[in-house]
Amino acid sequence: MTPVLSHGLPIRRTLPWLAGAVLTAAYVLLFLALPPVVAVALPLVVGAGLALLRWPWLGVVMLVASVPAQQLGAVGGLTLTRLSLVAAIVGLLILWTLGTRQLHGTRLAIPFLALIVWMFLTAAVARDIGLALADLFRWTVAFVAFLAIIQILSWKESRIVTVLILAIAVAGAFEAGFGTALGLLGLGPESFKIEGAFSRAFGTFGRPNTFAGYLEMSLFPVLWFGLFRLWHLGGVLRLYRDSRRRGFAVSATQRRSLVRAAVITAILLGSSAIMFGGIVVSFSRGAWIGVLAGLAVTMFVAARRYWHLIVPAVPGVALLAILAVQMLAPEALADRASSIADEARPFDASSIPITPDNFAVVERMAHWQAGWRMFEDHPVTGVGSGNFNANYPDYYVRETFQFSQGHAHNFYIHVLAENGMVGLALYLTLILSFAFLALYVALATDNRLTGALALGALGTMAAVYVHNGFENLHVLNLSIQISVSWALAVVAWQRLRDERSTSELSSMEYSAK
Repeated sequence: MTPVLSHGLPIRRTLPWLAGAVLTAAYVLLFLALPPVVAVALPLVVGAGLALLRWPWLGVVMLVASVPAQQLGAVGGLTLTRLSLVAAIVGLLILWTLGTRQLHGTRLAIPFLALIVWMFLTAAVARDIGLALADLFRWTVAFVAFLAIIQILSWKESRIVTVLILAIAVAGAFEAGFGTALGLLGLGPESFKIEGAFSRAFGTFGRPNTFAGYLEMSLFPVLWFGLFRLWHLGGVLRLYRDSRRRGFAVSATQRRSLVRAAVITAILLGSSAIMFGGIVVSFSRGAWIGVLAGLAVTMFVAARRYWHLIVPAVPGVALLAILAVQMLAPEALADRASSIADEARPFDASSIPITPDNFAVVERMAHWQAGWRMFEDHPVTGVGSGNFNANYPDYYVRETFQFSQGHAHNFYIHVLAENGMVGLALYLTLILSFAFLALYVALATDNRLTGALALGALGTMAAVYVHNGFENLHVLNLSIQISVSWALAVVAWQRLRDERSTSELSSMEYSAK
């Protein structure tokens, strides 16, 4: 008897189809028997589990990419970011259990952990312990994300670096595009209206300043890595030209590499442009100042060999930029830019006359003053982590602003209010340590990839540290995003250290000869 499967249908080709049919039938039966939410989630969980077994570092990438979509599909407090956090931890446990990777650490985890410990201690004086624990949880998630990113990037696999930053680029571009579309359609509340039917872009975060803060955290790593990939693209193109001279078939491998490099570069630089546009249409003056600070610092460091030419030109370039904004920018944009000086000018919010033009600035100053009053009453411990809102009714400066907007509109004052002078000292130690590390690496390295990682981290830190003078950019798990830049600074330092070790070994071998 001739086997049925022998007539042009080898068993090795048929079995996968049979297995797929059986699994599909089993899933249909489960779908009918299980609750709809469980039935829909089951294949997603199974798929994620299989992906983690194949690429255990993928969970960390998912965690970083989930930040703008953290509230989508939230069920019973279970958000996309929390699910991704579980996936990140499971992925790392898989790697360590299999014994394929060793645990990487950094001394800069100490001030990070010290800040969290102090926040935990200040919870003892908190009026609302629930708010304190929620704030503590957000910072703990950021700490876990920081350590997790260091783990996967410390393996020195360029593919993982590329995938992580591409994930940031794609998530940032979608967020910027979505926020810009909402603004152009004028779908924001009346307080977001700018001119005519348009409104400030606010995206999935619901607030323009938070939306712009997320984008500025994503912009710099993507931009500087994109510029590195552009330089890398030139090298790939030269290799392709050399191989193409030997024939079309011979150059197949280099041609695929060229296409891949071109696509990656286009995604990175294109996403940078989209995110920059999103920041502009957010009309967030704090973000504008922050991005300008990040660009100025990183460009100044990157062009350090030409400082003797750049420094004298800075005043003239600044003047031309101001004139260009006044003359060429739309009136609403120019007016918004010209009002930046009012953001930081101190005044007494309790007595100044309020007009439609200065309402937002007075409200911001009123929150600054309320936060400062909390600090004056509780200089060491503050009022407790996450408890600014709970104590605000006791400290507002005038009836018009008797309801808190969620934070002090200045994160440094916010830390003083909630965690006292000890908390601010720990926070400043944390953020400045990472900034100095990134600056040192950017100035010391000659490796373009290491320099790109350091500059991306440095640009984000400069932008966020300045913007935090007008906002709180540690809300809604944005601390995960800033932790990316802190981790990039550490990884860049590790790469610099390896480069120096390699150079020293090469020198020793050369001397021995």
